[in-house]
Amino acid sequence: MSSKEYDLTPNKTAPEPFFEIFTNRFVSRTRKSINTEDDIFECDCKPHLKQYCGDGCLNRRDSVECDPRKCLNGDKCQNRRFQTQTWANVETQKAGKKGWGLYAKQSIAKHTFVIEYCGEIINQVQVQQRLKERYYGSRKFFILSLGGGDFIDATMFGCRARFMNHSCDPNCYVEPWMVCGERCIGIFAKRRIDEGDELTFDYQFQRYSEDYRHPCFCGSANCRKLLGAKANRTNQGHN
Repeated sequence: MSSKEYDLTPNKTAPEPFFEIFTNRFVSRTRKSINTEDDIFECDCKPHLKQYCGDGCLNRRDSVECDPRKCLNGDKCQNRRFQTQTWANVETQKAGKKGWGLYAKQSIAKHTFVIEYCGEIINQVQVQQRLKERYYGSRKFFILSLGGGDFIDATMFGCRARFMNHSCDPNCYVEPWMVCGERCIGIFAKRRIDEGDELTFDYQFQRYSEDYRHPCFCGSANCRKLLGAKANRTNQGHN
């Protein structure tokens, strides 16, 4: 296919409708529950020393959110950003050939939690079924691997993170976190982001075959031209 056939320039004033959710919706299984105190990760932050689960929190260092049942900081705990939906202020705008995109409505500091990637939790079998039936012939589906045989499908049920486009030089990175027994996907700022900037991450897209080539429209100086092309090692990481 030519690049014109992948041109998703919006011709409407608003994106196609979807069901907006703010936490994952479990389809292939039920949400896990933590029934014993032994399964709860407990940090050693000390409220009397004004340690409110910031950067020094043991849980936070391990990408685990504090459980309100065990954290001594209570409502002062700063390590419950997924649970409290402490997201950056963002908005959806047209993004040229890429279709719609997600843009910052505020300046965002490096490593700040931007948004959670929410959607329906499905398994591998359901992924294949949806690709063959529900999304057959469509280029507008939003599925991320969550690990452990789970996938997040934000196509019909999702949050605004579904509008984030790929970039070969992204300003955000994806990081898995453990939240109350469930793995979640958080999107964080890779560098300082200014108000009005488009928010992007590297899809790490893998082609099913060499015959499937999706052009990249990110426009960055180090653009790999095709989704799925191998990245230069010097451009990887988010330190």
